[in-house]
Amino acid sequence: MNNIKVSLDTVENTTKPNNHDIRHISNRIANSSYCLNRKKIKSFAKQVGEEGCTFCPATFKSFSNYVPRKTDNFEQMQFLALDFDSGISFKEVQDKAAEYYMPILFAYETFSSINQNKFRVVFLHDTSITNIRLAKIIIEALLTIFPEADQSCSDVTRMFFGGAKSLMYFDKTIPTIDSESILRNMTYYLNNERGETHYKKYVEKFAKKHNIRLKNGLLDIIDYSTENTGTNQNGNFSPSAIIYNSDGEILPIILNRYFQLSVVDDCTNFSVGKKYLKNHNQFRESTLNDIRKCCQLYNYFESGVMKLEHNQLVGIATNLVHIETGTKVFLKILSMYPKHYQDKVRWDFYLRYFKQTEYKPYGCEGFCPYSDSCDYCKNILNTAKPKMEKIANYDEASYSIEEVEQDVKQAIFNAYNSDTKMMHIIRVCL
Repeated sequence: MNNIKVSLDTVENTTKPNNHDIRHISNRIANSSYCLNRKKIKSFAKQVGEEGCTFCPATFKSFSNYVPRKTDNFEQMQFLALDFDSGISFKEVQDKAAEYYMPILFAYETFSSINQNKFRVVFLHDTSITNIRLAKIIIEALLTIFPEADQSCSDVTRMFFGGAKSLMYFDKTIPTIDSESILRNMTYYLNNERGETHYKKYVEKFAKKHNIRLKNGLLDIIDYSTENTGTNQNGNFSPSAIIYNSDGEILPIILNRYFQLSVVDDCTNFSVGKKYLKNHNQFRESTLNDIRKCCQLYNYFESGVMKLEHNQLVGIATNLVHIETGTKVFLKILSMYPKHYQDKVRWDFYLRYFKQTEYKPYGCEGFCPYSDSCDYCKNILNTAKPKMEKIANYDEASYSIEEVEQDVKQAIFNAYNSDTKMMHIIRVCL
């Protein structure tokens, strides 16, 4: 993880700042950008939660000596914060965050809190979000899952006052969340809250608000591996990518993974392929036998030797949905080991979600702990069933029929008139 940028006012407060103080804090904070590495994150959390320092998750571009805190100057954000004033306890927030696989980085009480009834929780995104549109989408997704939070947190320029008590919570493992998982789990949350019959109406409402294209009634998120995509308009390779807007812009999300969140302008139909589903999977059931021969992680999953982590299960699931009966096999294995896996309902939803949104198989490097020692080929399926693929950024040359004909004639002539006794093989690519 690279250094994390945040706007932090280092002036300490023991009480909630008054209007006069707020004006000064607002003027200072956009001009007070700090870079934090993993070792400094806890110190930052203590500055905020225990020493009363105000922070803004976003940082702002500098066009002059003074940088105003406004959306036009948005640079990036990696911390995501929610404010809870009443109606839910921190334990309930923790439980919900765990249920939807969004680990909290730290939490602290606000100045006006009594017995932890008012608090803020902070998440850490795995990469810097450099597009304000994406930042708004991700914050809105969090607020959808946590409707008890102050909805004004949707303002990406918002400042969060610190606290003057001990931190309520800090996870020393420095866990992260990512945009794809947030949007997927927001969809799962709506399914749980609104029901199987109606949840897609709320997904559609979310999509309309943010002009996100739909596929089969779900957000149109396409994932790629680094071998297949990641070039910008100039043909340069990008280290990571997520979202293409109407200008074809590529923006970062997850290291070694690529996601395209399809967005549209106001006059474009946001729903495409609503009833389109493939009739047949790309790989036959026999592929499972090939996977057993080459994938150590899958064998551990199938045999129940060890409990797999959530992201490892996601990686396997996105591969198996492309195999005939792969979905049934995945759910059957979960049922075989109830001590390991007790959320079959969730995985039934995830598997349908992956199929309906036509997720590509996750690359081994992104989830498998054995990828360093395994002679894998991009993902589980390609390892089990190797195939020829065009190399990323390879510019294939084209020739006219006349040129090819002349080249073949010359090759035959050279072979026929050769003085050697060796066999000549002429390879012609059509």
